[in-house]
Amino acid sequence: MTAPGFVPGADGATPPAPTDLALPVAGRKLRTRDDGVLLRIADLPADTNWVPLGTLDGRPAWATEVPSVEDRPETGRDPQQVALVEAYAKEQGLWHDPDHEPEYS
Repeated sequence: MTAPGFVPGADGATPPAPTDLALPVAGRKLRTRDDGVLLRIADLPADTNWVPLGTLDGRPAWATEVPSVEDRPETGRDPQQVALVEAYAKEQGLWHDPDHEPEYS
């Protein structure tokens, strides 16, 4: 019986499934969610180029290179740009607030 862990080698002919492990690397850093959990293929843009690595605890793992650690893997947008758009939308009254009933005219 093999101990769980990384098993090298994967079928590159089969595309990654949305629930497969995504291992995006920026420089020398592995990107994870904010809570440290590994990303899934569905967490990154659909046009990402993936390289099959093997399996990690029985789940297929794929790698890709992302531009920088500042880019958000969920959106591909810079965090400062996201904050700017959010602040503008809130200032203009365009941000949804579930505790506020909108007034229509």
